[in-house]
Amino acid sequence: MTARRTEASPLIRRPLAAPWPAERLLYLGIRGWVSARRQGVAPGAAVGGAIARRTSPRAAALFTAWIQAVEAGGLRPIEISCADCGGVSQDEQRLVIACGGAPVAFDEAQALLEPLVRDAQAITLLGRSLNFALAQAGWRLPCRLGPAPMSTTPTLH
Repeated sequence: MTARRTEASPLIRRPLAAPWPAERLLYLGIRGWVSARRQGVAPGAAVGGAIARRTSPRAAALFTAWIQAVEAGGLRPIEISCADCGGVSQDEQRLVIACGGAPVAFDEAQALLEPLVRDAQAITLLGRSLNFALAQAGWRLPCRLGPAPMSTTPTLH
């Protein structure tokens, strides 16, 4: 068991550009999952099947395990944005950015999930596995966590 951090969650220091295809896939998967739950439909077959057709059965199984862990360990229901409005909720951003950053910035990814779930470490581990499975299927996720870029101010000698 890890102690909860009391400081503010890490800032995403890189500007959020247009989402990569793998990020869009995760946003759609999260939205499909949450929407199906709200309608009282079991989302596993529909959402997992759609992800498996685009990526791999392994990536789909890991997505399903990851989102089920988020759902089961959530401190509240996952908030999603309307797909027609073009926005992305803070919950969706936290989940996708943590998944993308987990292989190289594990602690930052874990801290990003702490406001959403009880066991951020377990979900970050699943997110890292999902990230690797997506990459093996040709769907790479960017890491949008990390230190601010170096200053471009020239050094005087």
